Amino acid sequence: MKMNGAKKAVLSAAIAASLYFAPAARALSPGDSVGALSVAIDGGGSADLGAYGKPYVLSFFLPDHADSGAQLRALNVLLLRNEFRGLGFVAATRGKDDAEKAAAREFLRAGGIRAALIFDPTANVARRFMNDRFPAFYIIRGDGVLLTSLLPTVTETIRARSFRDFLSLAAAGADIPLVDITLHGGGQDVRELVGARAPDFSLSVASGGSRSLSSLKGTKTIVVYWSSTCPVCGREMPKINKYYVANRNRRDIKILAVARAQGAGAAKHVRENADREKYAFPILLDSDGKVSENYKIKSVPAVFFIDENGTVVETLVGEIPDLEKVFDSILDDPKRFRGAR
Repeated sequence: MKMNGAKKAVLSAAIAASLYFAPAARALSPGDSVGALSVAIDGGGSADLGAYGKPYVLSFFLPDHADSGAQLRALNVLLLRNEFRGLGFVAATRGKDDAEKAAAREFLRAGGIRAALIFDPTANVARRFMNDRFPAFYIIRGDGVLLTSLLPTVTETIRARSFRDFLSLAAAGADIPLVDITLHGGGQDVRELVGARAPDFSLSVASGGSRSLSSLKGTKTIVVYWSSTCPVCGREMPKINKYYVANRNRRDIKILAVARAQGAGAAKHVRENADREKYAFPILLDSDGKVSENYKIKSVPAVFFIDENGTVVETLVGEIPDLEKVFDSILDDPKRFRGAR
C-alpha cells in the first residue's frame, strides 16, 4: 500500500511518539511528587524537576507535530503575561541525535517560544511521567508536587476552569480542584445541564413512600442515576455510600439515588439490591424513564451536584478515579458552592 507524504508524516510522528513516550509502572497523579530528576538545559545549566524552585509548566512535544506547535505557542502567549512572569516553562523532547536537536531548537525559535529546552533521548523524564501522547502538559509546584495530571491541551476548557485559571491558581500557591482536570467520561449531554435549574422529580422510594428533589431546596444535593445491572454502578455505589456516611453531617449534604427501573422485574431487582447493600440514602425508582430523559442520561452512573438554589453545578459520568478527592474538590469549591472554603 502506498502512502502520501501527509500519511507518512503522521506515521513517522506516531512511531517517534511510541518510542519516546515509554510508559512507566504508574502515571503520576495530582499530589504526587516528581522526586529528584536532574536534567540538562540546552545551552548550558541544569535543573532538578523535583525541586525547580518555582511553579512551572512542563511540556512534552515533537518538533514535526502540528498540534505541538499550536499548543506550545498558545502556552507561550499565556506565560508572557505579567501575572505569570513568576512561572517557569520547560519543554522536553527526545533529541536522540544532532538532527533532532537542531529541529527542536528551530521549532522553539520559529514559534517565539521562550522555554527551557531539555533533551530526553533515553526517555528518562518521559517514563517518570508515563506519557503516551503529545503534546502533553503538567503544572508542577516549585517543590516538585504535581498540581495536574497530564493535560493534552492548553486551549480547551475541560470543565469550569481554563488553563489560564490553572496558571493563576499555581501562581497564587493554591491547589487546582481535581474535578477541573477530570475528563467527562462520555457525558457531554449531561454537561448541558450545568448552570441550569435541575429538573424536578417526585418518585417512589424502593423502601416505601415517595421523595421529590424540590423538597431538598436549600440543601447541597447529589443526585446519582444508576442501574442495578450495571457493573460500574456496582463498584461506584458502595464508594458513594461510604463517602456519604463520612460526610453527610460535616458537609450538610443529601444524596438521592435514582435507579433505572423500566421493564418487568426491574423495580424488584432494584429493591433486592438496595436491601442487600443497605445504602444510607434513599433509592428512588425511575419507572417511566422521565428522569433519565430530562437529565439527558446516556450512560450510567451519572452524578449531578446541585447547589442550594437548585442549580446543577457539576456532573460526573462513569467510573470516578479518586472519588473521595473529586467529590471534595467539588464541594469545597466556592466557584461551585457558596460558602465553600
